[in-house]
Amino acid sequence: MKNMSQNKLTQITEADLASADHDRWAAAVCKCKSGYPTACIEAQACVFGGCFDEPKSKSREDLEREIEQLTQRRDELSVTINQFSSLLDNHVMEYQRIYDRMLKRGNQNSAFIYKAVLNDTKEFKRLIDAVYKA
Repeated sequence: MKNMSQNKLTQITEADLASADHDRWAAAVCKCKSGYPTACIEAQACVFGGCFDEPKSKSREDLEREIEQLTQRRDELSVTINQFSSLLDNHVMEYQRIYDRMLKRGNQNSAFIYKAVLNDTKEFKRLIDAVYKA
């Protein structure tokens, strides 16, 4: 095994992090800002050697376009979340009807199961609403 001091890197590159040579890779990881070769925790942007890219400033138009795309994506996700919440409401009502029907028929075992499913579905809906509709 090569001595790590012989394999010191003065400047690491993306190729060093992708190297199959364990010593070269280890030396590169040790020199990387965060020590993570594929996901820089510190900068939160160093993915697959992204910390080696020179930061590029974006034009105002690019930033406005990106904001518009993010706004559109947020709106689409909001619609999807509302549809999902509505679907959960429908499931809650259906489980409640089945639970009531099982109780009327005297089928305690099935009623117990549907009550558990009903409670879990209500809790799941409550969590979805708390997280996404806050």
